[in-house]
This record gives sequence, structure tokens and C-alpha cells, in this order.
Amino acid sequence: MSIQLRTACRRTLFIAITLLVTMILTPACKADPDEKACETYNARGNEFCAEKRYERAIEEYSKAIKYASTHYLGYYNRGAAYFKLRKYAQAAEDLTEARAMRMNPSCVHVVCNLDNVFIRLNEDEEAIVDYTQVITMRPSEPSNYRCRGRAYEALGEYLKALEDFDRAIDLAQSRDNNTLRAKLFCDR
Repeated sequence: MSIQLRTACRRTLFIAITLLVTMILTPACKADPDEKACETYNARGNEFCAEKRYERAIEEYSKAIKYASTHYLGYYNRGAAYFKLRKYAQAAEDLTEARAMRMNPSCVHVVCNLDNVFIRLNEDEEAIVDYTQVITMRPSEPSNYRCRGRAYEALGEYLKALEDFDRAIDLAQSRDNNTLRAKLFCDR
């Protein structure tokens, strides 16, 4: 086989491989604009939240969800904005969706915010179940015990509430967290 023929075969093979890879990767690349749009709308929503313009933030987060409906962050952020507007039913809906998408130890903030909504909606039993789950994921976090204690207190289960408040104070002392200790003492 001549050198020219080998070069032509290599070139043809290279072009064929390049086309094949391009065809395979094109659907994956198509998602990138949607992901970038999602990130852009989430960032805009965050800016509006920082300015306490929660209605506008909700609009931006809704656009983010339109572009990436399976990404938990849009639901989480919109739920937090609804919470700030005291629209607890909508907040619960979005935060529940975010929790379903992302239930793992690194997303305890989703569950904690959802439980704050449950407490506002007088669904303290649901909050206790969730906080108990959060405590198993992060047993050394004092605020989790404090929040569960508040839910127990709302249900009139004062001994359980007191146990959680005491545990939160002990954990806060071991972390030398005077601000949290003071807040816990005031709650009691």
C-alpha cells in the first residue's frame, strides 16, 4: 500500500470517527444551553432575593425550573422565596419537590427549610419525623435538636422538647458557640 493511500485511509478514518463522536455527543451538548439558562435564572433570582424582591425572585426561579425541571435548586430557591412571603403552602410544595429530588446528607438545608414551613403550617408531627431523619445524618448539629425541640413543644410534648433543648445546649457548649447557647436558653 502506498504512502498516499495510507494517508487517505487515515484521513477518512479520522473524519468518520469525528462525525461519529459529534453525532453521539450532540444530544448531550444540547442540554448545556438549558443548564446555562437554569443557572442564569437562578442567579437572577438570588439577586432579587438579596434585594428582598421575592415576587421577582419567584418569577426567575420559575424560569429556571422551566429549563431544568429535574434540578432541585430551582425548587429549593423558589420555596425559600415563598417562605419569605409567608406563602407556606407554595413553599411546602416546592421544598417537598426539592427534597424528593435531593435527599442526602449534603442537602440537610432542604429538609430544615421544609420543616420550618411545616411548623408554620402547624404540621409539627411531620417536622419531627424529618428532623429525626436530619439528626441521624448530622447528629452533632445543635440547631437540628433545637428545631425538633420547638416542634415537640408545639405538640405539648415538653419532656421530649426539653431533652432536645438540653442536647442542643450540650452540643453548642462543646463547640463553644455562645450565640447559639444564648438563643437556646431564650427558647426554653
